[in-house]
Amino acid sequence: MTPPAFKKSAWVIGRALIVVFLLAGVVLSGRFAHFWDGAGFAFVLGGGVALFLMGFSVSHLGAAARYAAGRPLREEDAAVLPYLWEALGRNFWIVGVLGAMANFVLTLARTSEGIQQVAFLLAASFRPALYGLFLAVVCAVPALKSREDLSLREKSSPISVRGGERQPWIFENIAGYVLMVAILGWTVILPSARGFLQEQRLMGFFFDRSALLVVAGGTVVIALFLGRASLGTSLTSGLAVTGLLGSLMGLMQTLFAFTHRSIQDVASALAFVISSCFVALLGMILAGIPLADHEARASSRPGGLAFNRLAWYIFPLLALLFLVLTLIAVVTPIKI
Repeated sequence: MTPPAFKKSAWVIGRALIVVFLLAGVVLSGRFAHFWDGAGFAFVLGGGVALFLMGFSVSHLGAAARYAAGRPLREEDAAVLPYLWEALGRNFWIVGVLGAMANFVLTLARTSEGIQQVAFLLAASFRPALYGLFLAVVCAVPALKSREDLSLREKSSPISVRGGERQPWIFENIAGYVLMVAILGWTVILPSARGFLQEQRLMGFFFDRSALLVVAGGTVVIALFLGRASLGTSLTSGLAVTGLLGSLMGLMQTLFAFTHRSIQDVASALAFVISSCFVALLGMILAGIPLADHEARASSRPGGLAFNRLAWYIFPLLALLFLVLTLIAVVTPIKI
């Protein structure tokens, strides 16, 4: 007789293949050709996995895969499993928004066509955010199911897992950082080297000096105020708050610039908005989130604070909204 575990694994793999075939059919039909970007999808998928490895290990990734395949888990993996799937979905979402912002700036820098073509190309730059949202929704299903399974399992036989021990940095964490830096370099530095950023001032859309001062300085102040009890949470929350503050300041500057009918002031204000969001998201990816995940590895019941989850999900959504407002401002003519 066929083992039950094998049947369950075959059923899971079969459903996954059905989804893959349906998605392939939709893409090949040509009806949604504008929504597909292979390089953007690879950026989101690779960046999400790299960010996961920056805080966890390959064995944790294997535990999540074993659960999706319906195979039995180790007792120490059962407690952290819901957080693993949530972290993976969160990573795809945040990396997708960061990719949309980077794609937006690079497209704006190399575009010289008419206003309609410019609007189309800039709108197409939002595709990485769509991929990140899609992958986050896919990861939300096993995250919710594993949380329910864990609750039922604890009622029948409580799980005893050691927690509170400081976890050392491992090889996978370093490899995750290397992979993330390589992906970001391929996305930002390589296009710049090929001549897409012909004007040096356009790099200010990524790293505006005033935005860097607001985001970095404000984050340090918030982290010092919250203390070092949870450095990952302090950095993540601080970056989200200061990034939102900088974006609102830049949006107000944009409105004032429109009233003064100054194209130069509008461009400077939009650079402040984009840079505030970009620097905050980049800081969360390179520092805040890996440290928060690293601290979660040492916890017997990782879950994160409610405010931390707001920083993970709400701030990238607001950053995407600010990017939409930037798109509207770019395509809106100013009568001098």
